[in-house]
Amino acid sequence: MLIDDDTVSAVLDWESVRLGDPADDIITTYDAVSSNISLADFLDRYAAGTGRSISEYRLAYARVAKCALYMVIFLNATRAIHHDDDADIKLGLLAFRFMALMASRFNELIADAERSKQPQLADHIRD
Repeated sequence: MLIDDDTVSAVLDWESVRLGDPADDIITTYDAVSSNISLADFLDRYAAGTGRSISEYRLAYARVAKCALYMVIFLNATRAIHHDDDADIKLGLLAFRFMALMASRFNELIADAERSKQPQLADHIRD
């Protein structure tokens, strides 16, 4: 983040540069600032600044996708340890430390996403 006179003037993110869903970047950014702003206010400000809105349902499934991506990364790290004598042991430690955490949260994240969809379905059925 670029800060100018105690105000965020820009957010720069080139970590995983690719075309993708803005929801992925939103959840990462929101997680960093969530102690200072509610998700509803954050999404309102995002919509005001970009002209685009992102539903909480979409964000919830972005969390599911991110969890799945992390599990793939951890599996690849584990494979590297097993098959490459020159692989950094930190890869294996990372995988073993966080794989169980990610896997244990996967179903919970899906359930959260499905719960966030329910109000939208009810609104759609009424219309």
